[in-house]
Amino acid sequence: VSGSSFVEKYVGVGAARVRELFQKAKEEIKKNFKKGTNGKCIIFIDELDAIGGKRNMDNNSERASTLNQLLVEMDGFDDFDGVMVFGATNLIKYLDPALMRSGRFDKKIFFDAPNFSERKSMFELYLKDVDMPRELSFSVLSDRSAGMTGADIANITNQSKMNAIQRGQTDVSLTEKDIQIAIDEVMIGREKRERMMSDDERKRVAHHEAGHALMGYILKDSEPPVKVSIIPRGENALGFSQPKPVNKKLYTRSAILAQICVLLGGRVAEKVIYGDVSTGAADDIEKISNYVKLYNTSWGMSKELGAINPMFLGLIGENMSDSVFLQCKVMVEKLELFTNSVLTKHKDLVVAMAEDLLKNETIVYQRIKELLPDDLENSMTCENWDTVLVDV
Repeated sequence: VSGSSFVEKYVGVGAARVRELFQKAKEEIKKNFKKGTNGKCIIFIDELDAIGGKRNMDNNSERASTLNQLLVEMDGFDDFDGVMVFGATNLIKYLDPALMRSGRFDKKIFFDAPNFSERKSMFELYLKDVDMPRELSFSVLSDRSAGMTGADIANITNQSKMNAIQRGQTDVSLTEKDIQIAIDEVMIGREKRERMMSDDERKRVAHHEAGHALMGYILKDSEPPVKVSIIPRGENALGFSQPKPVNKKLYTRSAILAQICVLLGGRVAEKVIYGDVSTGAADDIEKISNYVKLYNTSWGMSKELGAINPMFLGLIGENMSDSVFLQCKVMVEKLELFTNSVLTKHKDLVVAMAEDLLKNETIVYQRIKELLPDDLENSMTCENWDTVLVDV
């Protein structure tokens, strides 16, 4: 049953449906028990948060009574055992604490994104009946899809087969290009060549993406760019600079600061080349804002605030909100100045990469290494950050 099927606008309907569900399960057990079998019954509730959300959050008495009935049925006065209850949700932190007590949902199973070997096994499963290029192994595909979910991998394999069909392939045989296009579409979005740009806009986008790529290439604590493009993709993207996919669970302070500088690289490159900025950095600014908020609150990386999260301090935290905002503002300003100094120093490289992008539309890591000096790669280490962020 789906969690949303319990709740109605009529008071008492949800609780009645919960009672009916468990009564039906117990009746099935009794039937089997009379037949001489040790009867059991499983109830599976999908999207459990629809009825199991924390009470007193929305003042919905119908939802609360439905949850109360579920709690009673799972661990109430009836000693008749044999019903096992499973629930699934993506919002476990919003569930009512009473649901997570022992005697109700005792065991919690968390599903993370698959690791390297799991992704490899998934590709082997989905592509077992497909001819693949000899040079393209399942290990290579697993490496390229770091951070993706099982659903993403299934999507990639289906899209790869569709790409083969679209180019006129009659048998089930894929090329590396079929698979690479599918990976790009799932990770970044489908190409939108019909989204026309003027010559001036293409040049600005080329310099913007070159700024991202150069910062990712120079900073040691960031992931190097594996592909840069000025072909519009997805809903809004006019171009992209794709870092090397990684399977990280923890990020150091240096890695966070480097990532913010890479995100600032596009906007700053426009300043260096054109003297002003455009609306093209909207997505970058959203990500930067989230990073600096977490940096100064949840992650406790600010030297000024330390290991304190103002959001959990009640009135005291509200009084600190101005201080947190000021810290975030100063932090971004200093990182932007640092990014500006780097791109101004290497302005000729930004221009060279932008010109190559205008000519070829997409360049990969090998071409980036040809355009940029080898001694520049990973040349800036984390030792510089304390100098950049004095008192932040």
